[in-house]
Amino acid sequence: IRIGQDFLDNYYEIKIPLKITQFSSTATAEQIWPDSNSLNVILQDLVQLKIRRNTKNYPIAQFYSELIGNRTYAIKGNPNLGEVQSFLIAVENETNSTISTEVWVNELRLSKIDEKGGYSALARADIQLADLGTLSLSANTYTYGFGAIDQQINERAKDNMFQFDAALNIDAGKLLPQKLGFSIPVYASINKTILTPEYDPYDLDIKLKDKLNA
Repeated sequence: IRIGQDFLDNYYEIKIPLKITQFSSTATAEQIWPDSNSLNVILQDLVQLKIRRNTKNYPIAQFYSELIGNRTYAIKGNPNLGEVQSFLIAVENETNSTISTEVWVNELRLSKIDEKGGYSALARADIQLADLGTLSLSANTYTYGFGAIDQQINERAKDNMFQFDAALNIDAGKLLPQKLGFSIPVYASINKTILTPEYDPYDLDIKLKDKLNA
């Protein structure tokens, strides 16, 4: 099976050997559909394959594969699970003889989705500095996965955000002797927003922290 944006230049590939059902088997479901032919894949294993390939500085345009148990995991190009457009299911004859067979593909399912939630917080404080003026402070933050109850997983926050604001509004003339009668209005403010994406913007299936630690 190939998963990716296309089937020639940007895809992941998982290959397993198939067990042939004996002709006219009707005794049990296991005989008709051997469990060994069921392909259960942890998508994160594909991401780790990409990270290992990139760490080795292997040419991206070349086919890279690893044999793990009886499975072959492979990658070519720069596919990412955040932009999958199609799946290709095929059978490869690795013998030198012609084979005539019938292949059944039952179903394709996605399960055990990471539904980790996030949190959000908001704080604000207005401070009166006697008759000198006022100081306003505010902060706002949310983390990856935060969203409303009725939002789907794909609609929730995909980054970590932290924002703070500070504003000072005083009459600096109050710091001088009162007999001078000076009024010096001073206003100053600062604000900053920090957005940290959970996933690498160029590799949407690799977490940014994993990319930096690779």
